[in-house]
Amino acid sequence: MVEVLRRRRGTLSLTGFVVCLALLLSSCFLGTAAGPIRKGELAGPVADTKPLDDLEIAVGSKNFSENIILGKIAVTLLASAGADVTDLTNIPGSAAARQAQIEGQIDAMWEYTGTGWITYLGHTDPIPDEEKQYVAVRDEDLEKNGLVWLPPAPMNNTYGFAMTQEVSDRLGITKLSELQDVPVKERTFCVESEFTNRPDGLPGMLKTYDIPLGKEVPQANLKTYQTGAVYSATAKGSATSARSSPLTVASSHSTSPSSRTTVSTSRSTTSPSWSTKASSRTTHRSRISSPRSPRS
Repeated sequence: MVEVLRRRRGTLSLTGFVVCLALLLSSCFLGTAAGPIRKGELAGPVADTKPLDDLEIAVGSKNFSENIILGKIAVTLLASAGADVTDLTNIPGSAAARQAQIEGQIDAMWEYTGTGWITYLGHTDPIPDEEKQYVAVRDEDLEKNGLVWLPPAPMNNTYGFAMTQEVSDRLGITKLSELQDVPVKERTFCVESEFTNRPDGLPGMLKTYDIPLGKEVPQANLKTYQTGAVYSATAKGSATSARSSPLTVASSHSTSPSSRTTVSTSRSTTSPSWSTKASSRTTHRSRISSPRSPRS
């Protein structure tokens, strides 16, 4: 995950943890989290942060829990440092968030290198190496769109697959490559919509393991849910049919470097980072933590 920033009025001088926490934002015509902005006393690594009294900044996020939390942390830290912050977190959808930042409606938000490379910049093949993927997104987005990606944060964000312990024990499945041994009628998947449509998501994953969509995994075997509903659907076996007891596999985000799911996998390198819109004025690039684990 990376902070993507757009230059606005005032001097943008974020350091340490504060800088790690910006995100891409979405259309101002869509509902956001907003609400009161909390302030506190900066402590620890950011205790000596230079006051940001002259900074006006709009911080956004997409509308899933991880992104909202990061956005809210950024809002709180920036406000606590003295910045005049507009809270535009919780914007529905990547496309709306991206367009809002391109158009200058938001200044900063967390974004993902895999999403930037595939969804925004239109590439079809992810770059397996996390650092090379980050550099490629950073350089191309700056050149084409004037968006500055700051160094990636250490958090891991990846898609993973899971099944219930009962299904795992019954079928003897411990890794994705073993799905080839499962009868077609039992290869059922509960997935979220974005993962279903991304070329580096479900289609690419199934192709990699030689069970491509179609004959090997019929469309009828797929159930699409909102992110949060994927977990309960898998636990309840909602993707199964009455005549059989198919494998129920869920795909969703995990923010832990070592996911504790029975079956898990990663997709294209997706380190979070903070970005800003470049302008004729100098854009400050603050240093943040080293890259996290890749989505491959």
